[in-house]
Amino acid sequence: MIGRISRFMTRFVSRWLPDPLIFAMLLTLLTFVIALWLTPQTPISMVKMWGDGFWNLLAFGMQMALIIVTGHALASSAPVKSLLRTAASAAKTPVQGVMLVTFFGSVACVINWGFGLVVGAMFAREVAAEYPVLIIRCSLPAPTLVFSPGVAASLAQCLCWLQHRATRLSISPG
Repeated sequence: MIGRISRFMTRFVSRWLPDPLIFAMLLTLLTFVIALWLTPQTPISMVKMWGDGFWNLLAFGMQMALIIVTGHALASSAPVKSLLRTAASAAKTPVQGVMLVTFFGSVACVINWGFGLVVGAMFAREVAAEYPVLIIRCSLPAPTLVFSPGVAASLAQCLCWLQHRATRLSISPG
């Protein structure tokens, strides 16, 4: 029954939902038109500003990619995997499983949010593999409860980058 519904929904979405690139292009065009309407800029200057702003995002995008990749590398290491396997055997009920996954994911997210997202997913899989009879519906999103305010948060990183840029661009008196 669920397989039939799933196949129907997959076919429906594949047929009628456009690619994400179409949404990105439409939103870019909508933003361009609204910006032309609300600001005194010319279309040429708007295109130039869009191009300049796009390339300025590459450094930040690379930092985010590195956070996820290094988080995955750390989470995939042998010591972390053995710790997750050992900790997964502690859950005896679905509630304990959810609490363990939330705790481990949250602690890992405080260390580094990329590491925490990967560890949370890996630990949820370990708990499910250890006890296949336990159905834990909220164990995968639970570790993301604290991923943004961690020590290596993107917001803090972004603010430091902005402060660094402001310091480099400022003119010292004298």
